[in-house]
Amino acid sequence: MTYFIQPVITTAGASNISAAIANKQTITFTRFSLGDGRIKTNIENAKDVANEIYTIAATAATQTLEDTESPTFRILGRLDNTEIDTELTINEIGIFAKVGNGAEFMYMYTWAENGDVIPPNNAGNVYRDYDFATTIDKNAKVTIKFENPEQIYSTHSELLAFEDATNKKIDKKIDNIIEVEKAKKLSNARTIELSGKATGKTFFDGSKDVSINVDIKTATTNDTGLVQLDDNVNSTNVIKAATGHAVGVVNKAFSAHQSDNNKHITSSERTKWNGKADLNYTQTELNKKADKSVAQMHKLTQNSGKTLNTKGVDIDTLKLTQFREIQPGTLGTLPNNIRWGLLLVISGEGNDCAQFAMDNFNNNACYTRVMTNNVWGNWKILATTIDLGKKADIAKAQMYKLTRDNGDMKILKDADINNVYENGFYYVWNGGNLPAHRLGWLLVFTRDNSKLTTQIYIDYYEENMFYRIGKEHGWTNWVELATTSDLTATETKLQKAIDLKSSKTYVDNVDNTIKQSIADLDSRVTANLNKKADKSVAQMYKLTADNGITKTTTDKNIDNYKSTGLYYITGVQINGKSYNGYLEIAKLSSKWCKQVFTTHIDNLIFTRVFCDARYWTSWQKLATTEYVWGKPILNNGWQNYGGEFGDFQFSKDDTGLVVLKGNIKHTSTMLPGGTIATLPKHVAPKSPMYFTVITGDFEIGIICIQPSGEITKRGKINTQWLCFDGISYKI
Repeated sequence: MTYFIQPVITTAGASNISAAIANKQTITFTRFSLGDGRIKTNIENAKDVANEIYTIAATAATQTLEDTESPTFRILGRLDNTEIDTELTINEIGIFAKVGNGAEFMYMYTWAENGDVIPPNNAGNVYRDYDFATTIDKNAKVTIKFENPEQIYSTHSELLAFEDATNKKIDKKIDNIIEVEKAKKLSNARTIELSGKATGKTFFDGSKDVSINVDIKTATTNDTGLVQLDDNVNSTNVIKAATGHAVGVVNKAFSAHQSDNNKHITSSERTKWNGKADLNYTQTELNKKADKSVAQMHKLTQNSGKTLNTKGVDIDTLKLTQFREIQPGTLGTLPNNIRWGLLLVISGEGNDCAQFAMDNFNNNACYTRVMTNNVWGNWKILATTIDLGKKADIAKAQMYKLTRDNGDMKILKDADINNVYENGFYYVWNGGNLPAHRLGWLLVFTRDNSKLTTQIYIDYYEENMFYRIGKEHGWTNWVELATTSDLTATETKLQKAIDLKSSKTYVDNVDNTIKQSIADLDSRVTANLNKKADKSVAQMYKLTADNGITKTTTDKNIDNYKSTGLYYITGVQINGKSYNGYLEIAKLSSKWCKQVFTTHIDNLIFTRVFCDARYWTSWQKLATTEYVWGKPILNNGWQNYGGEFGDFQFSKDDTGLVVLKGNIKHTSTMLPGGTIATLPKHVAPKSPMYFTVITGDFEIGIICIQPSGEITKRGKINTQWLCFDGISYKI
């Protein structure tokens, strides 16, 4: 049974009523606001219910205040479920009114600890009457008007009281009515004048004139006497008595009204229904209420809706579909000795089923196993998006296979190396067209559909390294690459050349004879150097500093940079803004070059061209497909949901498109009003924008994004979670 607290008149209600009485204005009670929240403190200053979920019209008759000092009026409302598709729980009621044509205000408020449970319309027709009385002090005449007076309904108890009062009233008056048949027998009666006072019984002859002094009183509810009959079933005259016909008509109408189960329920039916709201169903009642072909007949949770747990349960025996919380004391085979987590069991046809487990304290690790022919398989850990992100960044991953699946080199046995163009790492065994022994390692680099290929071969026995290039016309000769010992020998020769430059001759330490002339040694050294460096392929112009990092300069005038190279410059002015960043220059000639500037902090890219030695083009900002994500400020107890669902984030691209994503939840089951989160003003819309969102239990909610960046609640929002995925707008 639902018990609402004594209604509290709000400050706005009291002040508006007082003003209406003073100014003789009309007061209209407009509606009942029904909600599933509660306001337990500072009710007098409340302006609305905590969370409105339904509204109904207030109904009553129009009355005038003028005779009593403190008149009391009933404010009625009826809630039926004909338009309700999902179950509602009514925890709070606010009654709204208005004075004249003024603004609507909440007149009074009440709440219940355990609210009314209103089932959906597919569970049968149900009505709930809300009946409140209010007393209004007044000093002058004032009219109280209620919305929709024709929709007022009598309660069951009121009809029973009316029937009882009517029967008593009839019983007290009907005994004094003279039957028509007896009156007809007095056909010879003369005119009788009665005056005075008589007691007892008086007999007289109707054929004679008789004067009798009798004091005959009018009938009252306490004394017998004369009464006038009334055959009008709608009469409200307290002096007249109803005829038998009128009583029969009223009784027939009352019986039909009382037996109309579509409009009224009995006290026992009300008690029985409220019992069902507390889940006190019998199996027979369940079978009648539920269509087994569509209903969930297998229990998935506790009666309270909370998840079942596995404490003391052997999970190896769980084969039917269910949800459970893993707790200490669980029996059976658990993956990685999970102590706290979640378990999902999914049952298939026959004896096949699967179990899914999540560890709450081990980075939310997830596991699964399958039962086939009544035998459980081993638990297997599942990769999460975080794991996949660690394993492979697709933007950087090698999508073409260079090795075997286990990471070992590919094998080339008895293969002609001239026919190997595919990129990869190979181990060659007895290959053809090799520069040395027929056993070793081969690296192949190919571009442009095999039209340009480089092969590098390392001999297994001598560890010598060779390379060659394959072009459309064929392969170049193998060229041996210098080793450290080769470089040491070259260094020795260079030192001897220096010695010869200074001494003019080179003398053997043994016999002191001249072995080589300076010119002869110079020619040999030059030839050796030419072999070590082919200028046609070497980078002879310095692009960076000697240590490989970008060049630095104090010249902040970027117009002066026209030579090919990589630079880092501070204080660069681009389109009216100052940036620090990286400058890349590609020079075509003294008249033409291109600059590409990338900012250091936010990775913005600008480009321009120096044209015909005359002018620079304007800087053009390059748009990217990458979103740079930021996080808004969460307000009033909201926090990021976390885990695989992602934090609440926003992004704005160069076209002004703002995209939201992520999930949040509330720290309390009591959802406050006000702001949910706040976005930076540079991503806020120019005017308020409304969006539908998915909230807890996959219901639809409504939010509003203000020009200030505040995100506020405008419809039902569940505290379990709130999803912003798919929300975007242009500013």
